[in-house]
Amino acid sequence: MKNAYVPSRFNALSHTDDNGLVLFNSYTGAIAHFSDTEKQTVLSALKRAGTNQLENEIQEDLYNNGFLISSSVDEKRRAQFLHQSLHRTDMMHLILMPTEPAISAVPIATNRLNEET
Repeated sequence: MKNAYVPSRFNALSHTDDNGLVLFNSYTGAIAHFSDTEKQTVLSALKRAGTNQLENEIQEDLYNNGFLISSSVDEKRRAQFLHQSLHRTDMMHLILMPTEPAISAVPIATNRLNEET
């Protein structure tokens, strides 16, 4: 039986200095921080195999923000549709889709800003 909820292919995660976790979804633009105590629950929910049901509030939040999606969603097709919509002449779009290495650089930039102030 196929699981009902699987992690989005657009998720990127980074570990924080306080042993927490920052999660970013480049399709929805959602960013979330999870504490050390929440981290294991998040990582378990984001296993590629997915889960049959949303068992707790963290999993519900992951689903509501696009980190977990229905297994019936074709994300590749959805991204292609978004890309095709960029060719419209009556609208402008800005889409940021950084990779995990780019996100992991954020704490470094934040630390440098803190040192300057």
